[in-house]
Amino acid sequence: MYLEFFGLNEFPFNITPDPRFLYFSPRHREAMDLLLYGIANRKGFIELTGEVGCGKTTTLRAVLSRLPQDVETALVLNPCLNESQLLRAILNDFGMQVRSDDRLELIEQLNEFLLTQAERGRNVLIVIDEAQDLEPEVMEQVRLLSNLETDEHKLMQIVLA
Repeated sequence: MYLEFFGLNEFPFNITPDPRFLYFSPRHREAMDLLLYGIANRKGFIELTGEVGCGKTTTLRAVLSRLPQDVETALVLNPCLNESQLLRAILNDFGMQVRSDDRLELIEQLNEFLLTQAERGRNVLIVIDEAQDLEPEVMEQVRLLSNLETDEHKLMQIVLA
């Protein structure tokens, strides 16, 4: 019905967060601009909050699709992980072969990756969607990851939605 009546090529209402159909209300535009600014200027932690169904995930996907080529990204969609699983998920999403199950070694592997990216002038972004579901111990691990930095700047940006 929608396709013929409105002359559309595809169905406009799906249950997946397709950023092509994001409606930029003033609040969505502000959120997008602030996220892009925070990532580009290496602000460390960035938080995106809003009511269920307001478009946070769609906004995040739109941000990810608009990032410059020099930004490496890891997207964690399932926050129901322990500390080591979170680190493994991040490393896997960066396309890395995980070398160990030991948390210290996982952090060292991530830090090596971050330092290499910094030497290349690249920015690194970790996005954790549904972050409100992180266990307190996992949230503390995320906070500790933000300590990975040089004297000049944070080695990664972390977006919690």
